[in-house]
Amino acid sequence: MLKKISLAVLLTCGLVGAQATESTPPSAGFAPFVGFGLTYGGDQIGQEIRYTDGTTSSIHGGGLVAMMAGIEYQTMNSPLSVQLSIGYHVDDTLNAKNGSVRFSRTPIEALAHWRMSDSWRLGGGLRKAVGAQTRSSGLGSGYVADQNYTASTGLVLEAEMFFSPTVSMKMRAVSEKYTPETGAKQELDGSHLGVIGVYYFK
Repeated sequence: MLKKISLAVLLTCGLVGAQATESTPPSAGFAPFVGFGLTYGGDQIGQEIRYTDGTTSSIHGGGLVAMMAGIEYQTMNSPLSVQLSIGYHVDDTLNAKNGSVRFSRTPIEALAHWRMSDSWRLGGGLRKAVGAQTRSSGLGSGYVADQNYTASTGLVLEAEMFFSPTVSMKMRAVSEKYTPETGAKQELDGSHLGVIGVYYFK
């Protein structure tokens, strides 16, 4: 998984570098933002879930839906900006009415970005997920055990493409792991790739 993440980041950096041009320094100051997107990757958690119609589903340590809200500070006369955000990241079996299995966590991220052009910037930083847990109910109870996890301090690398001064898309790679708080201390890989749409309130 880490090899795939590294390759994806290198390819993205190459694309950004090829398109980088002289950029106009953005206005300094604070800007709140919100984001929503999808992620993929990480270890499968528990057993594969089988439904009565013959279909199957599973949840993973790096999936699936990511939401965030935060604040950005753009430094004066500089391509450097910093962000602090809190989010909700969850992989859930939504296609079952008589039971559910869910892996959820609340990630806190501190990132810095360097603007390469008016349309692109590169960034990265640290991520710490709190409140990580698996929960199951109904017929889903036999597939995943209820468990709380402690997350490692993760690493985030991303490229951000701007469609306008307020609308962007982040293409990111995250490396992180989770350790069960009880029972066997086998690490769960939560590393993932993701695409996040972001709106800045400027």
